[in-house]
Amino acid sequence: LWDFGDGNSSTAFNPTHTYIEEGDFQVTLTVMNSCGTSVSSDDFSFFNMPLAGIGSTNSEGCAPYTVSFQDLSTGQIISRLWSFPGGTPATSTEENPSVVYTTQGVYPVSLEVSTPAGTNAITEADYVVVNTDAISDFGFSIDESIVTFDNTSINASGYFWDFGDGNSSTLADPVHEYEEDGTYEVTLTAINECSDVFQTIEIVIATAPVAGFMSSATSGCTPFEINFTNTSSPNAESLLWSFPGGNPSTSMEQNPIVTYETEGVYDVVLEVQNGVGSDTEVQNNIITIDPQPIADFGFSTDELEVVFENESSNGNSYVWDFGDGSESFDENPTHEYQMDGVYNVTLLVTNGCGEISTERELVLITSPTASFTTSTASGCTPFEVTYTNTSTSNASQFVWNFPGGTPSTSTDENPVVVYENPGVYDAVLEVSNAAGMDVFTQTNLVSVEQVPTAMFEFEMTDNQVSFQNNSENGNTYFWDFGDGNVSSMENPIHTFEENGDYLVTLTSSNDCGEVSFSTSIEILVVSLPTASFTATNASGCGPLTVQFENESTDNAESFQWTFEGGTPETSTESDPIVVYETPGNFTVNLTVSNSAGSDTYEQMNFVFVDSLPEASFTFETNDLELIISDQSMNATSYFWTFGDGTTSTLENPSYVYNQEGTYELELIATNACGSDTLVSAVSVGQGITAPIASFTSDETNGCSPFEVQFNDQSENNPESWSWSFPGGFPSTSNMQNPIVVYSTPGVYEVSLIAANSAGTNEMMLAEYISVEPTVEAAFEIEDVQGANYTFSNISQNAESYLWDFGDGTNSSEENPVHEFTESGLFNIQLVASNICGTDTVFSEVMITIVSLEDLEKEFSFKVFPNPNKGQFTVSLDGFAETDMQLNVYNVLGQKIWKEEFDFSGSLRKNMNFNYLASGTYFLQINTKEGQLNRKIIIE
Repeated sequence: LWDFGDGNSSTAFNPTHTYIEEGDFQVTLTVMNSCGTSVSSDDFSFFNMPLAGIGSTNSEGCAPYTVSFQDLSTGQIISRLWSFPGGTPATSTEENPSVVYTTQGVYPVSLEVSTPAGTNAITEADYVVVNTDAISDFGFSIDESIVTFDNTSINASGYFWDFGDGNSSTLADPVHEYEEDGTYEVTLTAINECSDVFQTIEIVIATAPVAGFMSSATSGCTPFEINFTNTSSPNAESLLWSFPGGNPSTSMEQNPIVTYETEGVYDVVLEVQNGVGSDTEVQNNIITIDPQPIADFGFSTDELEVVFENESSNGNSYVWDFGDGSESFDENPTHEYQMDGVYNVTLLVTNGCGEISTERELVLITSPTASFTTSTASGCTPFEVTYTNTSTSNASQFVWNFPGGTPSTSTDENPVVVYENPGVYDAVLEVSNAAGMDVFTQTNLVSVEQVPTAMFEFEMTDNQVSFQNNSENGNTYFWDFGDGNVSSMENPIHTFEENGDYLVTLTSSNDCGEVSFSTSIEILVVSLPTASFTATNASGCGPLTVQFENESTDNAESFQWTFEGGTPETSTESDPIVVYETPGNFTVNLTVSNSAGSDTYEQMNFVFVDSLPEASFTFETNDLELIISDQSMNATSYFWTFGDGTTSTLENPSYVYNQEGTYELELIATNACGSDTLVSAVSVGQGITAPIASFTSDETNGCSPFEVQFNDQSENNPESWSWSFPGGFPSTSNMQNPIVVYSTPGVYEVSLIAANSAGTNEMMLAEYISVEPTVEAAFEIEDVQGANYTFSNISQNAESYLWDFGDGTNSSEENPVHEFTESGLFNIQLVASNICGTDTVFSEVMITIVSLEDLEKEFSFKVFPNPNKGQFTVSLDGFAETDMQLNVYNVLGQKIWKEEFDFSGSLRKNMNFNYLASGTYFLQINTKEGQLNRKIIIE
């Protein structure tokens, strides 16, 4: 029994106890057994570690400032020590001391406390904040009427500005604009929690004047008087006006009057000044002085069309009178007169200052226009043509030109011309008067013909003939091809349908007559054959012999047969005989040919080969009832005998026996090729139930060769079993629990038919057996670049790989690239794995590491010229090697050109990169031993 001295006890052998309060405690242990009691006591004190804490009634104020501190520590405090930097006293051992602070600042406070259990200390930084009175002070800068104030006050938390013009601000550094010049008293009051302090400074605002003016008018006609009014700011003390083009040209008056005598556009300038500065107001092109108008014009003529050119000055509107009753308001009009004559043209010019007119005489004479007609334009030699002049009436002279005619020229007004030779001729008439001349030409006007000639040539392609017409002077043609067909084309193409000799006649005609030309053509017609065939017995039971009969057109010269499923498979005979052994539907194809081409005739499923049926069935019994499910193959009719003298021809009959017993059930399955018979014993009415097929296996997934133990689990006492194992050995079995071996990887189905005298039942599981392949490891060395070897993994059925390169390094990549660091004979090992196991292959490889120095010795590699303009020659000499690469890179390492080649031992190649920008490039040749590099500079 334990007594812990705080009112609590325990009967545990080694108790643990928690004391709630600090203090002195006496612990008593009383031990008892059957022989008596023993008591032991001991005293001990229990104290917690102290936790220092600082508090105060107020920690911020204005100097001198007294702070009353409070000791918030916990524990049985037996001593304490305060520290007050900046305060009086600086230290204290009192529980709640008072301290005076006389200097502005932020001060820390520390407290260390002790209990019998130990010591704890705390420091509160920035605990006491002591403030003092603010100090107001500021400066300023003046720009015209804008004053920027610079606040330099101390200890202030707020500000109030009085700008002396009725405006104020609470910003620290305000900017203020004064509306008027003057002297102002500016006061800044600096504010904090301890005081409000102000300072006043006097400032003077003086600004330069601003020039401005207005005028009584801005435009007028010479002479024109204008009153100018000064609108400058009131602080302008002196004025100086400038009036270019005016009288006076300058003035110092307040509001001057100016007269403008000369037309033009003028500026006005006013400059004002005071003691601070000056300002200038310039108004450009403000005064416009208009002149009186001046009228004048010129003109140019084109036949009756006159273009008038206005040469007036100072006008802004115009009125033209053309002298023929027409007028215009355009500035530069174009007018077309209706007839020759003399016209007085008047121009009236107006502007805002007045109007004035001028008049000129215009004489118009136009040149003639040539034209003519003919009595007729075509005829046969000799051909007479009468020409009739139809030119304008102002034509006074005529000059005719008749190429090919008689006469060839004439000055008659209406000449007669005779044409002796065939052809197409022009006629030209030139007419003139005092104003000019005109020429009228009619090309190909006169057509003179003569009797035509007929002639042709031809080219033959089989039975197609292309005719080339060589006739002259004909304009219509008539072809008679001698086979009853005709054509009016100039160069026809005609196809003759039959062999034979044909007299082809061409008749060429024109308006002067016609003529014929004939020739005989021998035509041998070869037309495209058409394929077709039949067969006398295209369907039947196998083996089926089919006699094919060619029914193609008679012009077929060769035959190519294709017989799907037949023997022979092909034939070139006209009427072949083919034997079909295998049941099915088969396609037959016949292609026939001659010199004109070929044709193909194909009949899908043309031959049908049937086979004997295969009788099969399953059945179930229910007391005396027999239920049959036909499983026969290729049967078309059925005959059932139930063993009691009853029969049926249904495919799936049901039958009820009169009494129990065992009967012989027989099925005869029949088609056109014959029949097949199946007999099975059936027991009814004896309490026997048809089985329910079911099976399991010891495994369903494994590696080839995969041995599987199948276990019959069928219900209702089957008496026989029929297993099917596609892909397995054996593929079938009648054992109850067979063992099957699968040698070929794949996924296979399994089926079981369980039977007894009451019936049969089948269980089939698709994709039941899965056979995994064994792994075959193999690899090749595909590519070698210097010391880098690329290994090509050609393993079969592998899922993971482990390479050992024989130099202490390995890899699990499928197709690794490995860099050998030294030459030597290395034994390369590849371990390929899948779930069925592993396979390992070894290959010894001789590695020869060629250093760059050795590579440079092995090959002579040059580039010249270098630098170049983008065109240079690459020279390489050394040992012959296949599969080398020539690459070009830019300075960014980007490949910009690549070429692969087989090196014969010597290479000279001209390169053209003149399209590249100037700069540095790198030419690289890759060999199996390494790389050769050259820097190229293109300028």
